[in-house]
Amino acid sequence: MGFVAERKVAGEVSYYFLDDEPEHEYRRIVGGIGWEGKRPGFSVVLGEDFKTDDAGIHHLFILKEYESSDTVDLLKRCLIFTRHYKVKPWSADTENKIEMGFLDKLNKGINYRFQLLIDKGPFSDDPRAFDYCLKIIEKVLSPHKTLHFGEESSIPAYLQEINPENQDSLRVDNYPAIAALGYAVGYLNTYEPTEPFSGGDDEKANEYDPLED
Repeated sequence: MGFVAERKVAGEVSYYFLDDEPEHEYRRIVGGIGWEGKRPGFSVVLGEDFKTDDAGIHHLFILKEYESSDTVDLLKRCLIFTRHYKVKPWSADTENKIEMGFLDKLNKGINYRFQLLIDKGPFSDDPRAFDYCLKIIEKVLSPHKTLHFGEESSIPAYLQEINPENQDSLRVDNYPAIAALGYAVGYLNTYEPTEPFSGGDDEKANEYDPLED
């Protein structure tokens, strides 16, 4: 897993992989988390291309994803992704008290500078959250495809299971992977770029590996 580095040129910030040839630059790197439900919990790291295409749109690339039925394992992996990919922020359903309880317990054992911070996912507390996630994903897939999954992504297979006959009966806990991606895409669609994450440049942060705990 290659590290992402931060570059500042003329006041603009971008992120790029140290081991990429040619280098690929991203304007923002965010994460989404779907809590375990009828399927395992899921996290996804999404990069927004620094440059725009001919239509003036920033393309989105899935950089990493992880699936686990163990919430603590999932959250620890998010900590590692934060370090490697400079993820800021993570988005999830923060109203889920059980899952957020696991987060609180995990963070208590970590220096506050390295704790995992999760923001409320767009519309995550709405009963129609799953419909929102589907629509925000569909928007970047058609008619102008700007979301790129990569060969190893498992999300397209989940999306193919959705059809007009079952869509109205589904909730985010049916498909945590779709929820995770929807929250990440939704965040980029809702908010403009803000002050960049800088904690990943801390030498101790780069040495810390929560999976070794």
